[in-house]
Amino acid sequence: MLEGELASLRTKRQGIIDEWEKADARAYTELEKAAKQVTKKLKGTVKAVIQPSSTIEPLKTVLRDHEEGQISQAIGTLEEQDALSLSRLAETIRIGSESLMSEYGFTESSAKKIAEAGEAAALEVEECRIPPEAAIQLNVGRDGAENWKKLENLSAGQKATAVLLLLLLDADAPLVIDQPEDDLDNQFIAGHVVPIMRSGKKSRQFIFSSHNPNIPVLGDADQIIGLTATVEDAGDRTKIFDKDCGSIDKLSVQQLIKDLLEGGEQAFTTRRTKYGF
Repeated sequence: MLEGELASLRTKRQGIIDEWEKADARAYTELEKAAKQVTKKLKGTVKAVIQPSSTIEPLKTVLRDHEEGQISQAIGTLEEQDALSLSRLAETIRIGSESLMSEYGFTESSAKKIAEAGEAAALEVEECRIPPEAAIQLNVGRDGAENWKKLENLSAGQKATAVLLLLLLDADAPLVIDQPEDDLDNQFIAGHVVPIMRSGKKSRQFIFSSHNPNIPVLGDADQIIGLTATVEDAGDRTKIFDKDCGSIDKLSVQQLIKDLLEGGEQAFTTRRTKYGF
């Protein structure tokens, strides 16, 4: 009777595992679809690719919790698998060490140690989840040439470029950015950030803290707040004056920007003429 009940529970559990894996597959497909949409919107600048995780840390933890011996060879072999099926690994653990050796190339020692962990390890392996990861690439090529680099291989400025372009994608949530000019040059700000801001501000709010007047001028800021540093009682203070607050159309605000903008009034006028506001 108990054996029949156990068999029934195992069948039920396997059904749950199968549904779980189907849900994972559907989620992976949805992530791929979203990544393709991002790549399409940022055509030629940023790519997003969904791929299996480059690490199997959750699985390592499970295996090491059940085996105190040396199983580094087995783990290294699993890390090299292109499409690791945890259900298949669990079933192979149940079958035994010889199957682990033939299926995954484990050494005899590693295979025996993992197989000895038995059903308890197999159950946890089945329940283990290794989520996929998004690989972001930036086109650093010049003059129309494509030269794609992964995010982890980019400089600080290039990473900021890729991340900012992703942040500026269609959304309705406010976006707060602190001094983007620290890592981005004026050419990029004027050529990429500003056009997205000018069209995106119709549906979302952008708040920039910046020393670069190109952002409020070229971005046609609706509200500019000038901060003035002062020293009072031997301490640094920041003051806000009414004349330094308002839209780009306010004369005193324009003067504030012209005083800060490299090139002075001529540069301000040139930018207004070029961008038509």
